[in-house]
Amino acid sequence: MLKVRNIHTYYGGSHVLHDVSLDLEAGQTVALLGRNGAGKTTTINSIIGFVPPRAGSITFKGATITGAPPYTLAHMGMGLVPQGRRIFSSLTVEENLRLAQRAAGRRNGWSLERIYATFPVLQERAKSGGTQLSGGEQQMLAIARALATGPDVLLLDEPSEGLAPLIVAEVGRMLAALKREGLAMLLVEQHVALAISVADVVYVLNKGQIVFSGAPAILQQNSAMRQQYLGV
Repeated sequence: MLKVRNIHTYYGGSHVLHDVSLDLEAGQTVALLGRNGAGKTTTINSIIGFVPPRAGSITFKGATITGAPPYTLAHMGMGLVPQGRRIFSSLTVEENLRLAQRAAGRRNGWSLERIYATFPVLQERAKSGGTQLSGGEQQMLAIARALATGPDVLLLDEPSEGLAPLIVAEVGRMLAALKREGLAMLLVEQHVALAISVADVVYVLNKGQIVFSGAPAILQQNSAMRQQYLGV
């Protein structure tokens, strides 16, 4: 579904990602872990086209997408839940969702009715503006907005960031439900327990390099690696 091969990404003259490779198969959930500044968000930004890599390649559903603009990837079926949520605060919940559906430009299984059935709190707050939502409600809207585009792959950048433990648990249940439905997901997280609970494969980044890839159980058993690279 998604293949990242030996990418090198820079911010100006700063070399951030060094030879990063990862795979995401159809129906799979892959977690990308690492400390702050390890390069996790840069990896997401490289894939979605915000910061195209200067070397290496990225393919999506068999097509080379290296350096393609984000709107092209969205129309191809790549959805993004960005770090910090970035909902349209001047629009209502329903306007955020309808805008995403219209921008998708194609039919998909995520009708407004299905979204509200999956996220009942959003139906309750449908006419509320973005600034009137709690942090947890904003995160649910960010996830729902990405689903409204009908993605085949969902990229999630720190979906639990800044949320209370009860809301983090709710996000975890939502990710588990999407996984059961067979949606392929690339999950960037600092909440290690949440990521491991839904991941089929885990990659660990340190200083822009992949230092571990494998089954979550292997990482759980390796306390020295968790301490060195994740601080847990």
